[in-house]
Amino acid sequence: MTQVWFEPGAHAVRFYDSAAERYASVAEFLTANPRGNDPLMMIVRRSTFDGVVALLASGRYGAPIPAHRIHFVDADEAVRICTDGGVVNLARAEMLLRQAMVDARRLAASDGTLRWYGEGVDVLCDHGDFDGALGVESLAGRLLAFDPRTVILCGYDRAAFVGGGAGVPHLHAVCGAHSHVAPIEGGSEVPPQGQQPPPREADGSSRVHIYVIDDDSGIRRSLKRLLGLTERDVRTFENGEAFVAEVAGLAPGVLVIDIQLGAGMSGLDLLAFLKQTRPTWPAIAMSGSDDEEARAEALRLGARVFLRKPFDSQALLTAIADALA
Repeated sequence: MTQVWFEPGAHAVRFYDSAAERYASVAEFLTANPRGNDPLMMIVRRSTFDGVVALLASGRYGAPIPAHRIHFVDADEAVRICTDGGVVNLARAEMLLRQAMVDARRLAASDGTLRWYGEGVDVLCDHGDFDGALGVESLAGRLLAFDPRTVILCGYDRAAFVGGGAGVPHLHAVCGAHSHVAPIEGGSEVPPQGQQPPPREADGSSRVHIYVIDDDSGIRRSLKRLLGLTERDVRTFENGEAFVAEVAGLAPGVLVIDIQLGAGMSGLDLLAFLKQTRPTWPAIAMSGSDDEEARAEALRLGARVFLRKPFDSQALLTAIADALA
């Protein structure tokens, strides 16, 4: 795994040939951060948890990590709770996963990157429910928007996706649900086909354009994934200057702007620029601050909505839909 697999906002997948390979890969994933105090979470089978914990306790991956440092959720039990009549209840699954994320942070008492390895989707595949697994994977965008300082690694049994495995017809969709994919058979890491740009109209433009301006790379990545799930053309910029430098060549669209950008042009400065130069482009402002004056100024400068971070992903999707109406 390369460094991008460990950055906040990543949603990666690996396919494993054996339990030993799985345990070693997960141990590497959980120990990739030199700070050593990131929240750690495993939603896995009990056998996987025990196997990984044994490796972490051995010291082969740096300072030993005791089992009590890892928030453990039994994947078999989680699947049972979230399944009604053989069908995954996605609303219940999302609620369970959000609570697990909160519990993992509480256990670690840390605001660092939450490292989450999960194989609940693999359990669903074992039950023959590949559609259910894909449904759970589709929740990743909302979960990463809920807590942008999170990185997720999903594990699947390789045998189900090669040869005559039942997962072969679903392989493309599984890979497309992730931002980073380890190839099924050797080679280097490749981007999933599902992350290719959305279809374009005859004139070369996408149906809907959304521009996200935020200086936090994790939030940019999370929002791009969330908004990309709706088949919109999403571009991100790390600051106002980068957006302004390209705006002349951009198609009209909706802007999602963090008003607390770093040094240089602030989000409020960018809203003022847009009010003068692109008054018909709707903008949505967001901020992690409770600054009421900044909120009022953002709305005065033309922002349609002001969202307080962290916000529910549905609130952003609704704001964009209203802006486009």
